[in-house]
Amino acid sequence: MDLYLVRHGQPDWAPNRLARNDPSLTPLGEEQAKRVAERIGALSPVDHLWASPMRRAQETVAPVTARIGVEPEAQDWLQEINNPPGLEGEPVEEVERILRESSLRTI
Repeated sequence: MDLYLVRHGQPDWAPNRLARNDPSLTPLGEEQAKRVAERIGALSPVDHLWASPMRRAQETVAPVTARIGVEPEAQDWLQEINNPPGLEGEPVEEVERILRESSLRTI
């Protein structure tokens, strides 16, 4: 059995300098997803695809699915970064300030 791990394409974390908790891919990220699809399509038959339910992961796996015809299974445990809902749409500078202050807290 072979196992291939692929990270999602480049996400657009802050379109128009506003934070996104579940961003889409940038144009570069979309190109990266197409390249991954080409590489995976060149492998021997793929039996299973797993992906995070996050938008960036789903957009990355979509070209793979189109290329090899295997539907991905969304796995919640694959979610990595999930910002607090209150940060959605906040200016990047405010998010950076909150994160910076959070990292300076002591226990």
